[in-house]
Amino acid sequence: MWDLSGQQKFRDMWPAYLGACSAVILVVDCADVDRLAVVQEAARTAHASAPPHAPLLVLANKRSQVHVAQDVRSASTAAAPPAPRLLSKEEVERVALASSVAAAGRAVRVVLANALSGDGMEAAAAWLEERLAHQQGAD
Repeated sequence: MWDLSGQQKFRDMWPAYLGACSAVILVVDCADVDRLAVVQEAARTAHASAPPHAPLLVLANKRSQVHVAQDVRSASTAAAPPAPRLLSKEEVERVALASSVAAAGRAVRVVLANALSGDGMEAAAAWLEERLAHQQGAD
């Protein structure tokens, strides 16, 4: 397992590591709308560099945490500043799947998650485990 930083200076290294991987997990910070282009680049690189059988799991991180904050703001009687705009699951799916035509047959799943609370992590791990078991059975 490798944690390939999303920082620009490390992106050129992604293809070298993805070429022999069994799966790709892409963590997307849904609170950082301005980085959608980076997410798109990462998804394209994954589709182009990872083996076609390697599933792509996209964790749309920080979604549930912000939902709670929005609920608290809505319940407040005092005027609260507007909640920050977040990437929706649909936006993340659109970007993650945009390059999938080039990787026909790749299993792709977007899961709403919160790494701090653990929300969504069990479902994500179960899906990935199922895909990897299916992949091993096909070998």
